[in-house]
Amino acid sequence: MESETVKNITIMEKMHKIPPIMMFPLIILAIVSIGLIFFYPSMIDFMSGCFPIKFSIGTLFCFLTNILLSIGTYPIIFLIIVGFLITYPFYFTRKISPHAILTRFLIRDVYNMLKNRWIFNPVYYLFPIGIYKLGGVMRTLHLSLNKLYHNVGIGTFKLGSFMRSFHLSLDKYYRKLAYFFRNSGELIRKFQTGKINSNLLYFIICIFLSLIIIYLMVVMN
Repeated sequence: MESETVKNITIMEKMHKIPPIMMFPLIILAIVSIGLIFFYPSMIDFMSGCFPIKFSIGTLFCFLTNILLSIGTYPIIFLIIVGFLITYPFYFTRKISPHAILTRFLIRDVYNMLKNRWIFNPVYYLFPIGIYKLGGVMRTLHLSLNKLYHNVGIGTFKLGSFMRSFHLSLDKYYRKLAYFFRNSGELIRKFQTGKINSNLLYFIICIFLSLIIIYLMVVMN
């Protein structure tokens, strides 16, 4: 198992090594890619309004000559020097390796950040502590609401007791009032029987006749 692991590591290391034959195409590709940034405007100006021409070495040479004359030789030389200075330490001397930069600096820093929890610990701790504090706030709010509900309940109970007492007092008043009307009705009912009823009828008839006589006397005079 250990030999298989060593074999895989060796294969991975060889995969990151670039053969020397690949240096020159990469250098040419880098220089051309950088140079196209300057070639593109002149190429558009040169090709705009022209008919397609037959491809030949002379035409290509003329095309490149016109572009170089329109741009100037100094920017091209500067780009070649910059491209060479960039590719030299990476591909010729091998002092600077993209793989080494990636593994020694970027991956190491990310690993240290994860290992030491520079960013994640505060974030992770923030959630439990924040949730705990929020729970405390909610508990306090719950107790306050319970106290409010208790006070409202007691107030409602007291108000209910007061309304009950008031209802009982009104009930007593209504009962007394009912007794009064019932007694009055009984008293009036007694006037409707016997001599009292006849005397009241005679009295009402006499008053009615007296009013008629007074009215006739006033009208005739």
